[in-house]
Amino acid sequence: MDYNTAWSNFTDRGGTNMYNRDDKRKKENPVRLLRDYLNNSTIHGVGQLNRAEHYSTKLLWLISIFCTTCVSMYVVYYCNQGWEENPIITSVTQIPIERITFPPITICPLNSDNSKQETNGTSQMNISEYLLQCSFKKNGIAIPKTCNRTQVVPSEIGNCLTFNNINISANVFGAPAKVPGVGKGNGFELELNPQPHGQLVQYRVFISEIGTTISQVYFDVKPSMNHDYFFDLHGLHYVQAGPGFKEWNQNRGVCYFPDQKELKHFSAYMQANCRLECSWNRTISKCGCSPQWLNIQDALACNSTQMECWKESLDQENSKDKAEIDADCDCKNDCEMTHFFYSMRKVEKETTDKNSSKMFFYFDTHIITQINIQLRLSFFDKIASIGGTLGLFSGISVISVVEILFYISLLLTAFFNKTLKQPMNHPVHKAKPMKNFLVPTNTTTIAVTEQQKVQDPTTTIPRYQYYE
Repeated sequence: MDYNTAWSNFTDRGGTNMYNRDDKRKKENPVRLLRDYLNNSTIHGVGQLNRAEHYSTKLLWLISIFCTTCVSMYVVYYCNQGWEENPIITSVTQIPIERITFPPITICPLNSDNSKQETNGTSQMNISEYLLQCSFKKNGIAIPKTCNRTQVVPSEIGNCLTFNNINISANVFGAPAKVPGVGKGNGFELELNPQPHGQLVQYRVFISEIGTTISQVYFDVKPSMNHDYFFDLHGLHYVQAGPGFKEWNQNRGVCYFPDQKELKHFSAYMQANCRLECSWNRTISKCGCSPQWLNIQDALACNSTQMECWKESLDQENSKDKAEIDADCDCKNDCEMTHFFYSMRKVEKETTDKNSSKMFFYFDTHIITQINIQLRLSFFDKIASIGGTLGLFSGISVISVVEILFYISLLLTAFFNKTLKQPMNHPVHKAKPMKNFLVPTNTTTIAVTEQQKVQDPTTTIPRYQYYE
């Protein structure tokens, strides 16, 4: 019998399959599965716990594993508490003033036909009757189309003119212009008519944020042939939301972006617009009307008697605490905003060739502080932090979790197989007589039978020799 035939007979009798049988028995034995997991686990210390010979050593490894696991869990819990309590961080940097948008300028005529609209019901305002000249300059050169964005907007004191604002009362083309630079030659230059309709007029000037028209600080200007007015703007800080903050804020509602909450009387959300709309709605519900120039839908126009109710009620609303209005009308802070202050200087003219005054609006500082609001940690940052902590103290990783799930599935399979297995009467098969086969050795090949035992000490039998 040649070697190949002998090896085939050996494998047919189950010589090499004894290892397969051991693996099968191991998969069916929960204790063996547990020991196999402990020997091959990637978690720190688990293998040493299983291989330790003395109980004191096993206890030492068990305490070490327990302590490091507790410490890692505490660190993860402590970090998560910090993320929940303080999820936002801010960073501060200095940026050129040219990066921000030039703030809107709103001018409202006082003591003119504009104030008589409350009695005659008109709501029209001719821009050319009040504005004689408008230019937006960069380095002394006018930038075209910027003054074309001039809009007539309603306010509490009547119709006003707003410059460089978003679309409020009209669909104007383009976007608001950015700050062109610093100094008198970089900004707005306006010339107003001192006597529209043949009557002397005083103008109220507001400089506000994008999307709003009025502010708490204003200046009253009376054009004359002897003076010009200079408005010096000084930027404080510009608040900008970073990547991921807007998505996070949609579920929390800490603040509102201009497009995040819809207002009835304004095209964009700003906290000032929300407060003003809230005051208007309460006054309308109390007096049953609104001034004609506000163009509020579903509200009757007030007559002269009702206007007294409107003014009195509106003054009461404006005197209320801002926090109370914010809570009742859901007027949350703006997520993005620009803070600045401005002052006015009245300068005597060098020449009196015109019977009007010019107003100059410009910034006097080259930089502004930008405050970036962003999430403290993103989702992937949290995964990296938690994974690093667990890996440092316990050696737990994604592969470790996969190993645990794998051995749990094996344990469950072994348990259900053992539980659901029913005893069956299998027929008893008599063992067939074993044929002679060849067993390869290190030196020679000998013939072995079922009853024969190897007595020759010079003959080496391989470890995989099979005996019945």
